[in-house]
Amino acid sequence: MAQPFCPVRRGLVGRMAAAAGAAVLLDAVGLSGCSGPEAPQTVELPLARLPAGGRHTLSVFGQPVEVSRTESEVIARSLLCTHWGCVVRWDDEGRVYRCPCHEGIYDAEGRVISGPPTKPLPRVPATVTATAIVFHRPPAKS
Repeated sequence: MAQPFCPVRRGLVGRMAAAAGAAVLLDAVGLSGCSGPEAPQTVELPLARLPAGGRHTLSVFGQPVEVSRTESEVIARSLLCTHWGCVVRWDDEGRVYRCPCHEGIYDAEGRVISGPPTKPLPRVPATVTATAIVFHRPPAKS
């Protein structure tokens, strides 16, 4: 059975829709006063977890990064293939990075050896302190 027309209910529904729209707009422009937890601004890897000659893979702001350490330097490198963004893996036996998607191969320095990639694996900026390797969140693009 159909419900009779009710102007009070229709007005209430209209006001609720307008309030919901205003809340979405305020949130979109950052004026709602409510926000989730602030995203961390740094990611740290303790140096104790990365001995000289070692490699360690971690997520840095949602991206896979490998950190390697020699006696004299620390290098952080993105593990996203520059062809399609697949995650490359270090092949210790061949001493190369291999992409499982299209057989791209990079040398130990991240330079392209073969396959479809045309650009090397990019380095990821990091700061080395006395106790840790620190990655800072890049500023938001505007």
